Parts: sequence; C-alpha cells; structure tokens
Amino acid sequence: MGGGSGTTGTTGTWVDETDIRPLGEFGTATPAGGDRCDREQQPGDASYLRTDKALSALKRARDRLAGEIKGELDAAAFSGTGVHDAAGQTLACRALISSAERLAAGH
Repeated sequence: MGGGSGTTGTTGTWVDETDIRPLGEFGTATPAGGDRCDREQQPGDASYLRTDKALSALKRARDRLAGEIKGELDAAAFSGTGVHDAAGQTLACRALISSAERLAAGH
C-alpha cells in the first residue's frame, strides 16, 4: 500500500496524500475561508463561529468521502473488485469543492 507516504505509484493513490495535508481544489478553496476568519473576525464572534463550524463540517465530509474512495481504490487494486458509482463520487467531490469556494467567498 501507499502507506500515507505522499507518493503515488502502482500501489499508492492520490488519497494517500490527503492523510498528511490538504491538496487539490478542496485544499486550495478551504484555506481562503479559514484565512478570512482570521483577518476579519475574532474568536467568539457569531460569524467567525458559523464559518469555523461550516469549515469543520466540510473537512469531515471531505475525509469521509476520501475514505470511501480510498477503500474502493484499494479494493480494486488488491482484490480485483470494481469501483462503484465513480460518477456519483465525482459529483460529491465537485459539490464539496463548490461549498468550500462559497464559504471562502463569504456566502
């Protein structure tokens, strides 16, 4: 297995890298939301707390989806099973990215 080393190859997957740091479109969209919290709001501020709560929920959803995808890719690689509902997982990824971008934009 990839072992979370952050490398890709015949046994690693891109999902291994999400174990160490936020990468890709989701990772670049979410820091903007967190930075906005730091610049414009103070801890305890209702808006700050709402944004922080939304960002935490997005990260949990991302981790859940990444775990599902990683499990299916590992099963496909090592057990010969197919990946189920790749189109649905892709749509879910795009929805998470869109939500992160809206959060970063302050909507």
